[in-house]
Amino acid sequence: PTLVILDEPTSSLDADSRKSFIELIRRIRDEYGTAFLLITHDLRLAKDLSSRILILYGGMIVEAGTTEQILGHPKHPYTQGLLRASMDLNLLKDIWGIRPSEEDGQGGCPFFGRCSQKLDICRTKRPLLTPHGGGRQVACNRGGIVTLMEARHIGKWYGKQEVIRYVSLEIEHGEFISLVGKSGVGKTTLTRILGGYTDEFMGTVLFNGETADYQSLHKSRHGVQMIFQDSNQSVNPSMTVREAVSEPLLLSGGENADIGKDRIRQALQDVGLPFTECFVDTRVKKLSGGQKQRVCIARALTMEPALMIADEPTSMLDPSSKANVLRFLKGLQNSRGFSILMVTHDLTCAAKVSDRIYLLKNGRLQPFTPFVNRIECSIYQMEEF
Repeated sequence: PTLVILDEPTSSLDADSRKSFIELIRRIRDEYGTAFLLITHDLRLAKDLSSRILILYGGMIVEAGTTEQILGHPKHPYTQGLLRASMDLNLLKDIWGIRPSEEDGQGGCPFFGRCSQKLDICRTKRPLLTPHGGGRQVACNRGGIVTLMEARHIGKWYGKQEVIRYVSLEIEHGEFISLVGKSGVGKTTLTRILGGYTDEFMGTVLFNGETADYQSLHKSRHGVQMIFQDSNQSVNPSMTVREAVSEPLLLSGGENADIGKDRIRQALQDVGLPFTECFVDTRVKKLSGGQKQRVCIARALTMEPALMIADEPTSMLDPSSKANVLRFLKGLQNSRGFSILMVTHDLTCAAKVSDRIYLLKNGRLQPFTPFVNRIECSIYQMEEF
């Protein structure tokens, strides 16, 4: 035959049989020129056998392209979620599924209820599969995963000392990026620039395609919120938990009491803290280090940010609290769909949760290739840091 359809051909095979099957299919393809249509949920198998991949969801093709395009840089939110959920393609990282459906579209995009970047039009308008360059096609009313923040040629000096040297960076919607580097290399300086906390720098920062400043980033919902390294200095210790968590809402204005109360309750529940009168009336200074950091995260969540910048969020916590904070921070990002830029000097920690890792060294930003295993990661950590 000139075409053979393979429907989940390895689902019941052990590892050795699977390997033999792949070798057989490759030999038949090379010797006889046979075309194969592979139907599978196994992305590793698709990577091993396919030259092109079509991604289906809700009865329609949502993305199509070469195997390298689809697996290397997905453009549809569903494809991105599939890759994050693949144990075979993420040997070092923790595995996260796709956020549950909140509501169904009304004849619009089938992924509407689970999409973190949806617009109102997506509820009723069914996207068409359209060209996206390089032979790739994407069915998305926003043209695929959008760029949330873009930094162009950022430079920063303290006197004659150059700290940041023409750094450029893009953060996509729903992405977890880690910025790794030694202490004192300028990681915090860069995040303060991206967060709008200083305007004394060279270059441009765009947020949703528009020039960013502190007012536009922090004073409204779906903007940028920052979690600082020292929770003791991030929140007034004399405040109650209720006052601390509600402060961003009060400063932004425009929320009635009921909506504000609901947001505070949801934020505390999302970070694993109780919404009881006893707890919310507790002074922040009486909380443990882990609880204080959770309160800081809850403060940020009340503003429903599109981007959360976390500056060494676990560096002052014990190992147990560090693991807990990191896991629920990643879980929140996965369920709520916001983007995270995390600053850390812990490369192993970054490798566990990040979609992309950048190394800041000598003022320059370098993309970082993922490791195959934890041993390689630990060796590099010891050599560099």
